[in-house]
Amino acid sequence: MVSKDQVRGEVLERRKARSPEEMARAGAALAERVLALWEPIAAEGGTRVACYLGFGNEPPTTETIDALCKHQAEVIVPVVLSGGVLDWTAYHPDGETATNRYGIAEPTGPRLGAEALDEVDLVVVPGLAVDPQGHRLGRGAGFYDRALARIGSDVPRAILLYETEVLGSVPHEEHDERVDVALTPSWTLQLWPR
Repeated sequence: MVSKDQVRGEVLERRKARSPEEMARAGAALAERVLALWEPIAAEGGTRVACYLGFGNEPPTTETIDALCKHQAEVIVPVVLSGGVLDWTAYHPDGETATNRYGIAEPTGPRLGAEALDEVDLVVVPGLAVDPQGHRLGRGAGFYDRALARIGSDVPRAILLYETEVLGSVPHEEHDERVDVALTPSWTLQLWPR
C-alpha cells in the first residue's frame, strides 16, 4: 500500500500544474455545489457553516464563502493556534486578515474558541484526497482530525477537491476522521453511509 506521504506528494505535484484560469473555474463551480448542499440545511434552520480560506493551489474557497454569506449563513473560519488546535472566527468579506506561519490568511477578528464548532450545521474541510469510504487525507498536521472529533455525527462534513483527488482508497489510521461528501467542480459524491 502507498504511504500518506506518497499520495500527498503526487497530489501536490498535480496541483502545481493547474492554471489560474482552471482554478478560478473550479472555485466558481465549487461555490454552486456548496450552495446546493447548504440550501436544504438552511431551510431546516441551519445558520452556521465552518469553512476555510483556501491558499496556494487548493481549490479556491473565496466564491464559496462569499456565496454563503450572501445566503445569510454565518461563516466561521479557522485560526491556527500552537499545539495543533484550531480556534475559529467569524468571516466578514470586508474584514482584515493576517498571514499565519503556514502562509494562510486568517481573519483578525475576535476569537470564538474551539467550541464554536459545537454549533455548526455544515463543515467544509480542506484536503488532498478522499476515498469512497470517506477517508480524508490532509496535509499531515492533524488540525482538522482533532477539530472534526468535536462534531456530532448529524453534522455533514464536506471536502472540496479536484476530480483526480477522489481515489479508490486513501491510506488512513484509526484516529483519522472521515468526511461524508466530496465536492468537485464536476460532481457531488456521497461517501460512506453514516
